[in-house]
Amino acid sequence: DRKMEFPFDVRLAVGVRMQGIVCIDREGLLKLQHQRAAALYGFGSSYAPQQHTDDRQDHVRSVVDRLGEASARAQGLKVPITSYVKMLSTDTRMYCKVEANRALGFIKVGRKKLFIRDPLGNMREMEPLCVLDFYVHESCQRSGHGKALFDHMLREESHAPAKLAYDRPSPKLINFLARHYGLRQYTQQGNNFVVYHRYFHDAPLGNSTPPASRQARRLTASGDQRHYQGAAEQPQQPSAPRPSNPFSFDGSGAASAGNPSNLHHHSRCNRDTQTSFSPSPARHIPLTTTPPPLPPQPPAVSCDGHSRKAMSHSPSSRHLPT
Repeated sequence: DRKMEFPFDVRLAVGVRMQGIVCIDREGLLKLQHQRAAALYGFGSSYAPQQHTDDRQDHVRSVVDRLGEASARAQGLKVPITSYVKMLSTDTRMYCKVEANRALGFIKVGRKKLFIRDPLGNMREMEPLCVLDFYVHESCQRSGHGKALFDHMLREESHAPAKLAYDRPSPKLINFLARHYGLRQYTQQGNNFVVYHRYFHDAPLGNSTPPASRQARRLTASGDQRHYQGAAEQPQQPSAPRPSNPFSFDGSGAASAGNPSNLHHHSRCNRDTQTSFSPSPARHIPLTTTPPPLPPQPPAVSCDGHSRKAMSHSPSSRHLPT
């Protein structure tokens, strides 16, 4: 492709009325698929005719695939990094610069979980925004299109160049970043990503700064020891006795081993507790096993009207008289 030209208006295919930059992502591609299905099965009055929808989806697929293949050839890769199918299956964004029936270039970004070694040699787990693919057609390089693409991406993503990670950057991209953004120093990584030192030296990042709870624990462990010693030297106020359990061993009723004053204090607390919370005499119930005496039983009356003694429960009195 000498000029990356297409037999259709690329602006209409990607939804740009004028020469400019458009963002292609998974959400937009899925919407095109839904419109095509709606036009095919005849539901939804707001959708375009089927032929127009089919053509537009095919045109977008052609633009994405050809740009990805051209980028792979420029980098010497056997398999393209960018394709229509991969855009549907990953959460990435592709910023394309188009004019009339030409595609001038693109830059693709997305987040990746990485293990990065910082300038001090410490390994960090991060999830930065990464530049995954960057290509400008050979016929329009050194014309400001790459800089316009890169700056547009930075504005849309609200990122600085130093806060990005770069996947397998080519020598051209390394020179581009050094010339336009002053990025030069970086540590070589084992995963072929490049993260510049300014990523760590600039404003602190949320994924490289310890959480607030971790900072609080660290401050407590290695903070001002005088504060904690002063708090330990302050005399502790005696806690009020617990009415429900005056002999608890949680510190309120137990005496301290090395302080006689504490021993006297706790003993007095125990006496006061026992005196003030002892049961009143009116409600006192003696703990005895002797049952109370039974009321006197009336004499038993026989059938003939004569009274006789009640039979006892002894075994000798259980037999009947002959």
